Amino acid sequence: MVAPAQFSAPFNYTNGTLAGQNVMYFFQYANSVTGNLFVFFTVLAFFLVILISSIVMQIRFSGAEGMRFDKSFLIASFSTLGFAILLSQISGLLPVSYFIVLIVLTIFSFIWMALSNE
Repeated sequence: MVAPAQFSAPFNYTNGTLAGQNVMYFFQYANSVTGNLFVFFTVLAFFLVILISSIVMQIRFSGAEGMRFDKSFLIASFSTLGFAILLSQISGLLPVSYFIVLIVLTIFSFIWMALSNE
């Protein structure tokens, strides 16, 4: 009697990475090929999508006169910081300098919103 074979991805190695084991290997591979620019542009795109979505939703619910850019900026920077925390859990994926810049950006946006007169 032949023992059943365990399931494994048909191509465990893709360009020297274990792509069949975890999806994060694709992120690590793309980041290594682009010289750490893949993660930078992923975080930047995430920030811009949240920022533009928040601005559009504020305009939709309260009109153009009720839109506050500082609130949208705080929402975008805080959610991007959360996304960066998730990316920093993968070793070598998010450089510490990017993470520090995001923390400073979040603190700046919080101070900006707290000091606004509206």
